[in-house]
Amino acid sequence: MNYHEIASLLIKTAKQAGEVIMRFYDDVEINTKYKSDNSPVTYADLASNEVITKALSETGIPILSEESKIQDFHVRKNWKRYWLLDPLDGTKEFLNRNGDFTVNIALIENSIPTLGVVSIPVDDSIYIGGESVGYSKLVNGNQETILEVSQKASITDLVKFNPLRVVASRSHQNVKLDLFLKKINSFELSRMGSSLKFMSIVNQNADIYPRFSPCMEWDTAASDAILRSLGYQIRSISESFEIGDMLTYNKKNLYNPAFIAY
Repeated sequence: MNYHEIASLLIKTAKQAGEVIMRFYDDVEINTKYKSDNSPVTYADLASNEVITKALSETGIPILSEESKIQDFHVRKNWKRYWLLDPLDGTKEFLNRNGDFTVNIALIENSIPTLGVVSIPVDDSIYIGGESVGYSKLVNGNQETILEVSQKASITDLVKFNPLRVVASRSHQNVKLDLFLKKINSFELSRMGSSLKFMSIVNQNADIYPRFSPCMEWDTAASDAILRSLGYQIRSISESFEIGDMLTYNKKNLYNPAFIAY
């Protein structure tokens, strides 16, 4: 498997999906449906999903998408390699027209994300990378910037920062987050949507991203691949705020545990 060829395919596909999304974003009226859990889905979600699944189906690798039928676990558990995608991460932000939405595509191998792309359609920028290609970079048009590797400060060192730069969800408030922040002496809190929170760590504009409200594997996988390649981590966090293991993927239950990225 040529990962560099796959990376080129992902950049091309993410760009096409972003262009499709922006056509809907620029419409006067956005048509919206609601899923059984009352979360919104727009024609932009579905159109982006169609673009991505069509392109990735050419690889012959199974696809697990938020906007397609979810394969039963007895089928998925045998997948050694598969695509995991969120065709439009941050649908609420998309509907609010604040620009905080992304396209997320990840390659999962043996339950670990090894390659990911996070595309930001509003400014036509694409983050891509993972341990399989040995780098992560930001692509803006014809310009590419290799992202800097983390200095690997431990979480114990990080919480001593003055102030600690914390990023959190714009749309999902949580009491546990408030309790967590009370344990930090000094912090600056920024709120944003979608995988932009993870990318703010990659850009070194934030130090940590704690998440206590529910989210799915496709919300984190692409960013996780990029973070891992740069020496950052996403680890589970317990009710008592103890740091646990790195996230794993293709679980029977596709929900992530509470986690902290740093």
